[in-house]
Amino acid sequence: MYPVRKALPYHGNPHLARNHSADIPDTENCSVFVKNLSPTLDTNQLLSLIRGVGKVWNTSIQPPNDRYPICGAKVTFCYVRSKRRMFLRVWAGDLDVAGCFPTIVPNRIKVPAQGAAVSRVVRVTGPADIVKQDKILEFLASRFFFDPD
Repeated sequence: MYPVRKALPYHGNPHLARNHSADIPDTENCSVFVKNLSPTLDTNQLLSLIRGVGKVWNTSIQPPNDRYPICGAKVTFCYVRSKRRMFLRVWAGDLDVAGCFPTIVPNRIKVPAQGAAVSRVVRVTGPADIVKQDKILEFLASRFFFDPD
């Protein structure tokens, strides 16, 4: 097992409101930090961990560095109940990510529930002969930056 990972201090813009912790009780925080993840963790693996837990607002993977040979990931859910489900899944100990068994803590930057109408996820469905992944990715990439999963 790898050493416990502690987050490095954030050096982003402290004046942006979105970088501030919400003034909410800990029980309403929808953001967690998952530690002790595989050093080769990618977005697909992270989302596979989360599958079935609940709607995700945002994820961010902290890659390994000279100080920490493992990955960590911030995950913000849209609802507190999803955060609770994630805690239960991790505490049950049945998550194995490439030989690493994750641990979880509330994220220090608190984020409130986002609600049903909000999402940062685009899901495209339709007949396979019309909805072709390469064409959709090409179309979207010509209009904005995104991270496909």
